[in-house]
Amino acid sequence: MRNIEQHQWGELLTISVEVIKQVFVPGEQVVGRVRVFHTAPVQINGIEARFKGFEEGAVKVGGFFKKTYTNQFIIIDQVHPLAGPQMLPAGEMVFEFAQPIPSNALPTYYGTNVKITYYIEGIIKYAKKEEKSVFTFWVKRDGRIITIAPKGTRYQYPTASPSPLFFFDLNQSAFFAGTTVNGAITINNMRQMVDFLARKLDIYLVSLETLKIFTTKEEIFYSEKVHSQLSFALAEFPEGTLKPFHLNIPANAFSSYRGNTSSLRWFVRTDFGCPNPFPQESNLKNMGQQYEIEIINIA
Repeated sequence: MRNIEQHQWGELLTISVEVIKQVFVPGEQVVGRVRVFHTAPVQINGIEARFKGFEEGAVKVGGFFKKTYTNQFIIIDQVHPLAGPQMLPAGEMVFEFAQPIPSNALPTYYGTNVKITYYIEGIIKYAKKEEKSVFTFWVKRDGRIITIAPKGTRYQYPTASPSPLFFFDLNQSAFFAGTTVNGAITINNMRQMVDFLARKLDIYLVSLETLKIFTTKEEIFYSEKVHSQLSFALAEFPEGTLKPFHLNIPANAFSSYRGNTSSLRWFVRTDFGCPNPFPQESNLKNMGQQYEIEIINIA
């Protein structure tokens, strides 16, 4: 076994949780053991392994004296008794465990206001106290059952116009972390774009975290992060010609998910650079568009 979390309590006890790996997929068995060591015999009330997984949110609200509001949804909370009350002899003893991860488990996530975490506690119980070691593991999407078929999608702005200003193409709608979002922009009406005082086009890869939580009322909190950005001068776009672009997805990007109280969504966003403030006659202030994609981080 490897991936060991070990804690020593004084000179009498060492307790560790050992698991063969640290990344698992939904439905997979987590197999490991709890190892304890005493330098002298000791009376115990029991030894157990506790599996825990939570979707948790926390926000601070208010003025100078902020108040923290939290919520928690239990994904897994399972106790495995490994030994009952007994006089534990001196020396080392090993107790094995196995626990399946729920097939609908959310992927591990660490964000601004939200975290989805999984861990195992190896616990030894005495008459008046407990000692424990904690091993944290990750849940990721199962790459063995996920395939992404190229499926091009074309968008236009305005969406219902018979003569749109531009077209936006994506080669697919789902992407693996560590790969590239490939697409293209086509300016369909350069004269009108120039009339609107457009100067450049920025393209962003953006993640959007949402958290629904009850403060004094039910509220939704948003946290947005830009992960990649490209910028083109509008002069680089010959009218009617496809202009390719490539946005890098970080290798450590978290998977898209929709949970019980939170979600993580990914977008490719376009923004046309215009004077600020916008001229009264410019419609480009409403032209910032975003196109949702799925990011998948696999084990």
